[in-house]
Amino acid sequence: MVHRRGRDEPGAGTGPAVAGARVERAARFRGRPRAMLESIASTAVHIALRPRPVNCLELAMRRWYVLLPLVLAACASTESGGPVLPGRIDAPPPPLVAAADTQLVGTIWMWQGTQMSDDARFFPDAPERYTLEFQLGGRVNVRADCNRGSGTYVLDGTQLSFGPMALTRAMCPPGSRDGEFLKGLQQASGYLFRGNELVLTLKFDSGSMRFNALR
Repeated sequence: MVHRRGRDEPGAGTGPAVAGARVERAARFRGRPRAMLESIASTAVHIALRPRPVNCLELAMRRWYVLLPLVLAACASTESGGPVLPGRIDAPPPPLVAAADTQLVGTIWMWQGTQMSDDARFFPDAPERYTLEFQLGGRVNVRADCNRGSGTYVLDGTQLSFGPMALTRAMCPPGSRDGEFLKGLQQASGYLFRGNELVLTLKFDSGSMRFNALR
């Protein structure tokens, strides 16, 4: 029967073999902290260098930050009246310009008289005091004897109509035809050229007004 010494017995745990084992164990434990630190550092480097998945929201925000200055610059250019490139969907429509017959504009037209369908006739004593001067853009200068002013007109093919007119309100001398002249203009519905004459046709075929060129 072999008797084994316990730990508490005298002489237990002594001897060259036991002492060598203890030294080897102590050396192994002393090397573990360094190895653990090296392993942790290697793992951290690997994690840092590993590409992370792309976040769509983050990518969109990055692109927005890049495009934001360009968008603001474009808005500032448009608001300040900067040039607008043709063909852009936000380009403003071209300004509307009233149509004008080249034979109408650039000439002062003197009223020669009005012939009504009921045979009534009106003739001015001084045609040069009753004139029309058509301009581009739908404006017309008017002289009605002792009063002057301007108004608007609209062309649509051979149709012509006058809008409101703003004239002075002087009292013209007896025999003036300013009332008949202005009333005829408000009834105009069309125009045509008969030789060198400009003829304004009145609504409902009620008559016509004849004009000759002053210059």
